[in-house]
Amino acid sequence: MRLQEAQEARIYLPDDDPAALQRILSYLYTTGYDDEDQVDDLKENSLSDPMTLDSEAGNAQAEESSARQPLERIERAKSNISALTNNVLVYALAEKYDIQPLKDLAKEKFELRSATPWEDDDLVAVTELVHNVTPATDRGLRDLTVRHCSEHIDRSDGRFLQSSKLEELCTKDGALAFNVLKRHHARKAKLEIQMHDLEWQ
Repeated sequence: MRLQEAQEARIYLPDDDPAALQRILSYLYTTGYDDEDQVDDLKENSLSDPMTLDSEAGNAQAEESSARQPLERIERAKSNISALTNNVLVYALAEKYDIQPLKDLAKEKFELRSATPWEDDDLVAVTELVHNVTPATDRGLRDLTVRHCSEHIDRSDGRFLQSSKLEELCTKDGALAFNVLKRHHARKAKLEIQMHDLEWQ
């Protein structure tokens, strides 16, 4: 294989995600990478020139735009989860190839993306991916997902604990379950201290 690589001037990395590798190459050349998936730009060639629309057509377009808004929100949420996944895979490969500045960048991008509200299943899926592709000794993204799980328990009024997918993940990964429990307990204790201090002010 090494002889073949030398002859073809190529390096074969069959176990690595091609898109993540492309992002690593982008980082090596530009010190940055795009964490969004590349998709074709939406074309609206079917829409008439706004200057020629009469009032009836304008109203119809407004109604269509209003109807699209929920779908657009769903698409943005999907895009955000896809970007989170991309950052996890880049982080994992940066760890594998010992590129610490890229790990730091991937973590920063992940943290920015993860600041938006979570859906239960999305949080479980991203948490599982992080714990599958990073070593147990690397707490970078693991601690972030543990924190998000802990916070999401409160934000969902406990509904998150009823998630069958969360139960399945925690059953498979006892260390993750313990870390979430420990983080949640520490967070509750901190809030109780803050509330007690406010009462005495």
